[in-house]
Amino acid sequence: MEQKNSVGLRRRLNPMHVWAIAFGCVIGWGSFINPGKKFLPNSGVAGTAIAMILGALVMIIIAFSYAYMVPKYPKAGGEFTFTKNCFGKNLAFICGWFLVVAYLTNVPMNSTAIGLIVDGLDGSADILKFGFHYTIAGFDIYMGEMLLAMAILILFGYLNIIGVQKAAFVQTVLSSLLVVCVFTLCLSGIFSAMAANATTAEIDAFAHKGTAGILSAILATFAIAPWAYVGFDAIPQAAEEFNFSFKKVSMIMIVAIVFGCFVYTSNNTVAAAALENWPERVMAGEWVLLVAAEELLGSFGKVLIGVGVSCAVLSP
Repeated sequence: MEQKNSVGLRRRLNPMHVWAIAFGCVIGWGSFINPGKKFLPNSGVAGTAIAMILGALVMIIIAFSYAYMVPKYPKAGGEFTFTKNCFGKNLAFICGWFLVVAYLTNVPMNSTAIGLIVDGLDGSADILKFGFHYTIAGFDIYMGEMLLAMAILILFGYLNIIGVQKAAFVQTVLSSLLVVCVFTLCLSGIFSAMAANATTAEIDAFAHKGTAGILSAILATFAIAPWAYVGFDAIPQAAEEFNFSFKKVSMIMIVAIVFGCFVYTSNNTVAAAALENWPERVMAGEWVLLVAAEELLGSFGKVLIGVGVSCAVLSP
């Protein structure tokens, strides 16, 4: 029987829904793009793995802080609610606006990423390159890309309007499909390496040669770990809608962070392991994970990346 708060939101989110929301917010298109843009050039393979694991540990410590606060203030609002109850309305007002600014930067980034994904998967098609508007920071802006981004925003806005349970179901499907894509790619990389009797030498230097050393390589990626894992804090913001014990909150957040760490580390390692000359591919500006997936699985690999990165973009 459906439970209700006396003066609050309906409790409709189960643990799987909440995990999907958190994991979907943690993993964005950067986990598929950054192996060639940031991780491999700055930190190599082991440097990135160590940095992301350390970042996950830091985020888990923060997650326990959230888990401590949720049972005390089980209302929607997350950090805003905590600040309001602990420090008063004035500081909560400041906290709320900082949250608004932070989240507003993610909305246009993820909605416009779909256009870039379409171009990356099949740059020769240019199906969105119509209705030229202007050029900014070296990028041409087209009406086709804008229409696609607006359509996605309207669709997901509508899903949230018609009910959190429907939105949570869609989020669960997208997050689960994302995990399946990454696991499939990871397993294909492992089996390919086993078949070729590959060794660690196949993925070249563990700390990229352009850095001053392994410590610098680790710190280069560890510095952006908070950005990489941001999103698991969506859990306390929906606390009023949980239909389960708050004792499970910490474990759900930890699982979401661990899965996020796996995705970042796996994508980066597969990109390097599948390409014999990945440093040259990186310097050439190629989408190295897409190229690696094609070399491992052919056209199916390209489809796998397309589905995975689309789910990553649409799931936040």
